[in-house]
Amino acid sequence: MRNFFRIVILLALTLPAAHADSDGNSHLKTTTQASSKLPLTSIFDSEGTRISLPQVTQNQPAVTILYRGSWCPYCIKHLKEIQENLSAFEAQGLKVVAISPDKPSNAKAMIQKYGFTFDVLSDPEMKLGNAFGMGFTLDQKTRDMLKSYEIDVEAASGFNHYQLPHPAVFISDAQNNIVFTHSNPDYKQRMSAKKILTAANKILN
Repeated sequence: MRNFFRIVILLALTLPAAHADSDGNSHLKTTTQASSKLPLTSIFDSEGTRISLPQVTQNQPAVTILYRGSWCPYCIKHLKEIQENLSAFEAQGLKVVAISPDKPSNAKAMIQKYGFTFDVLSDPEMKLGNAFGMGFTLDQKTRDMLKSYEIDVEAASGFNHYQLPHPAVFISDAQNNIVFTHSNPDYKQRMSAKKILTAANKILN
């Protein structure tokens, strides 16, 4: 518990609330409805098998959550809340999927550690995160600072792109159309399970 709060404090001190992409542009908080489809980009399940997101959702209404990684305490807190409310998602007929740049072995270890029973997928190449328009690149100063606190995003993904996704929630319908998107560059702010459920009920029903 002491280590958890240590990491929370360090992250709050070292990472800006609004991240800038490599081109210097900052993403703003957005809550939008869209008609685009779930990307067919190749990712991995926690066993390391290549798969696409539509293969996982299988023509079922779904909630897809992008998170930064198993090293992020804010992400873990959010995913724990989703797990606590998973029966409510399932009662609405919603498939829940969580995706980060963590390599498959890290995703599998997190599932085992926290007992997550929803799908936890791996996007180590950040192809899906970028397809969603949520990717950004950490600057060198931030990379070095994170490493000094034993947070190694390169080791977490197995790639040296130094990219992370902005935390985001996507709701898609049975035809894989993305009907709702919420993202916030302030990684400390997450859409609660209750608000996700309310949005899904309003849009899909």
